[in-house]
Amino acid sequence: MTRSSRYNSVSALLLGELFPANLRSVGVGLIATAEVLSSLSQTATAGAVVDAVGKAGLFLIFATVVFLTFVYAVRTSGGTS
Repeated sequence: MTRSSRYNSVSALLLGELFPANLRSVGVGLIATAEVLSSLSQTATAGAVVDAVGKAGLFLIFATVVFLTFVYAVRTSGGTS
């Protein structure tokens, strides 16, 4: 699996900057594992969700998750300095 052609290659490069040096390898490993498991679960369930709610419903679910994530990020971005 190549990471350079995926939509989140920039975020994968920035993961190393999220953690202090003594936790960097563990933190990046955990985030990468969570990302792969998330991708696998989305791939495994997308067909069943499309059958249940249609393509427009699946898009609406993804759009809602992205919107809520954005709202949460904006609300918490000023929490630390």
